Amino acid sequence: MNPTILKCIRLMKKKSQSDIAQATGSDAALIRKYENGKLVPKASTSARIAEALGVNPLVLTKNQGVDPCESEAWVRYNGQVRK
Repeated sequence: MNPTILKCIRLMKKKSQSDIAQATGSDAALIRKYENGKLVPKASTSARIAEALGVNPLVLTKNQGVDPCESEAWVRYNGQVRK
């Protein structure tokens, strides 16, 4: 998981670390550590975080050469969870 992308998408989605923690059954302190790069979540946790953010889990792992902090359109396009 890319910590910068996680934080940028969370902020774009106007969600707090507590919101994500509650949606994933986790703790806000863990979300903070993921965003700071101090811990790397398990794949299952990454999937729950992506679901809580409403994005495809792959979006959290790479930025495809685009800075998501500068491109909300990129997040809307690439961040859609396909059902």
